[in-house]
Amino acid sequence: MKRTFALTLAGAISLFASIACATPIFNVAHDGFEDLSNGSTYSTYVNSGQFLYLASGNNLGNAATLQLVQTTLSTFLGQNITLTQDANVTITGSGGASGTWNTNSNTTAISFYVVKAANAYAMYEVVPADSTGSWSTFDLWKAGYGGYGALDISHFTGYLSDATPAPVPEPSTLILLGAGLAGVVMLRRRIKS
Repeated sequence: MKRTFALTLAGAISLFASIACATPIFNVAHDGFEDLSNGSTYSTYVNSGQFLYLASGNNLGNAATLQLVQTTLSTFLGQNITLTQDANVTITGSGGASGTWNTNSNTTAISFYVVKAANAYAMYEVVPADSTGSWSTFDLWKAGYGGYGALDISHFTGYLSDATPAPVPEPSTLILLGAGLAGVVMLRRRIKS
């Protein structure tokens, strides 16, 4: 009986810890580069945000264009998102295919950003919101924009957002929760016997 309980407890703790540790993998080779199928690298930097989607057209323009970007993003995420363009973002480049970005204020944090190249743009989410990061046109290039060479960026747009991402529990918190529940079960069994 004790052995079954111990195995069940160990399994539950492992399950909770593995769920909490799950993170998206942006770079399969874990070498800091976005890799091509032949093993060579696309560019110097990778996107620091999580890739969400590609859309044809331009993300900049008038209020109707911003509304279209918000609607597309809200539909993709399944919640209403209000975006405000952050005009105080500086980008640097390593060629035109990748580089870094930063806000000009340490108190401003970007929640979403767009990398625009060719006749489409890629939307990324930054969780948690940050004031620095890196960008790449790799996802646009991989989707077939730009032909065979590296795809040069047209523009980068950072967005502030009212979205509040769901908090991700830390593994240690889940382990403590599992241990506490196991202790309650053990105490109840001792009281009964």
